[in-house]
Formats: sequence, C-alpha cells, structure tokens
Amino acid sequence: MKLKRFFSVCLALLMLCSMLPLQGLALYTDEFQVIISMEGLTLGQGFYVTPTRYTMEEINALLAPQGFGPFNKRNLTAGMATLAMLRDKELNAEFRARWEKNIAYLVSVDNIDKGTLDIPPVITQNGGPSNADVLKNTDRALGELDYTTQSGWMLTVNDFLIQDNIAAFGLENNNTRRNKGFQDYGNTYVLRWQFTLWGAGRDLGYAATDSSGKSIAGFFSHANKDVLYAAYACSSDAAAKNAALPTMQNLTATQAQVDAALARFDPSAAPAPATPADDPNACPYCGGSHGGAFGWLIAFFHSLLALLGLHK
Repeated sequence: MKLKRFFSVCLALLMLCSMLPLQGLALYTDEFQVIISMEGLTLGQGFYVTPTRYTMEEINALLAPQGFGPFNKRNLTAGMATLAMLRDKELNAEFRARWEKNIAYLVSVDNIDKGTLDIPPVITQNGGPSNADVLKNTDRALGELDYTTQSGWMLTVNDFLIQDNIAAFGLENNNTRRNKGFQDYGNTYVLRWQFTLWGAGRDLGYAATDSSGKSIAGFFSHANKDVLYAAYACSSDAAAKNAALPTMQNLTATQAQVDAALARFDPSAAPAPATPADDPNACPYCGGSHGGAFGWLIAFFHSLLALLGLHK
C-alpha cells in the first residue's frame, strides 16, 4: 500500500514539473549571478542604475583592466562587485579605501544627482527635511553630507543592511548569512546601493543603532524587493519591466504591491525563494539543507511525503 502511495507522489511530482515553464527550469541552475542597483528613492530621483545582472565571468572581465581578480564565488566581495558595476556603467566614484587591506567606503558618485527633489512624506513626518529646507548640493556628485548632515550611501545585500565595510563583505562567505534578515537566494546576490537622506538608514525602512548601541526602528517597514529586482534584471519583457518600475521606485511600497509587480514576470526571471529558518536552506521535514538548483523542489517533495505519512 505504501509503495502505491509512493508512486502516486512521484506521479504528482512529475505532473507538477511538466506544468513549469522550461525557461523557469533553466533559471534554477548553479550559475552565480549578482544583481546590482543604485537608487535615490529618498530624494524622489528614482534609479541611477536600474537593477543589472552580472555573471562571474562578466565581473572578472570588468575588473581585470583595473588589476583586480580573477575572483570566484567564494572570494568575491560586495566592494569588487560594486567596482565592476561602476566600470560597466562608466561612473566615477570616490572611495575612502585601501583595497589591499580589504577596507573601502563609498563616499560619492559623480554626475548622477538629477537636480530635482521630491522627498517622500514619510521622511519629513519623521523629523527629516522637506524639499524647501534641505542643504544645497552644488554639483552633480551625490554622496555623504549632500542635502543633509546625515546623508550618504548605504548598501543592502540580500535585504540585509551590512555593517562591515564593503571590501570585507564576502557575498558567499560572510558572518551574517545565518543572521536574521539575510535572505538566501541560492547563487543569486542582490546588491542595492541606496541613498539615505535622514536617519542613517531609518528612512530606507531599516533599523539604526544609536550611540548607546540601542536599536531604533525604521520610519516604516520596508518591503523586500530583491526578487522583483532580480526578475527585472533577468527579464527581456519590456512591458512587465515598465509596469514594475513605479513600484520599484516607490520608497514605501508594500510587500503586496511588490508581489503584484513580480507576478507580471515569467517565473524564469526570479531566483528560488529562501526557506525561512535559521539555516536558509533547512528542510522543515528532514532538517537537511536543500540549497542550490532544485532545493525548493526537493523540499516540496519532502512535504508531499510528510503529508502522506511516508517521510521519516
């Protein structure tokens, strides 16, 4: 009897696979990819760099003329991925850095300030400036201390606001992978450079730490846009991308709005979601780690077995 039930489960699983688009299955490979964006949503300026996808080969090709690399997924840092993006987009940036000692801080990026302001109300309502009372930015470079005394660039990696300097933060090898907030998307890493105007990241929806070490909540609860950004970067569907942009550029977009925008894309344009557990790949039925290409499918198979009483 149990054998018949097992074969029934296998048949159901095969039927499920047959309904998935072939392009979707092609996405779930072990190919390493980095999605990078640069945005000024707190200024109402939208994207300076829309989410862009890079493979390891592309990153190494961009960095080689600068004398860096070659890198692999085990030693690529957020800093090196950022340098590759800046070179690709032909953007000049100022760093306080000693790259050979894995120390780097992004100070400013040249010629990206659009010169117009539409500061979201959530910032002004929490003690931040309005369009009329910000400090003046006298050039088109955008960086620390522009518009307010609290401004600067901040980086999230897989929805985690990193505390380390960018040259020391490994994408695959870092100390935060098991911390609450760092999402696991297999071999996909989403880097969002965001300009904070007021509150040291609280205006981005992230908590900040005061001088006493106490955590202070963000001005709002941010939505996780990572999978939407990955879908945008990997898709060639112009209509879906154009439809998603208003949500992507909305600082206070809700998770429901983000998910609705994501639904416009073919499933092949998004990385596999993480399993919410201490180990992002942990299976709730067997305790094993099912990361990589088809981890989500293995976990689903285990859930079917569990429902039928066949999982030990």
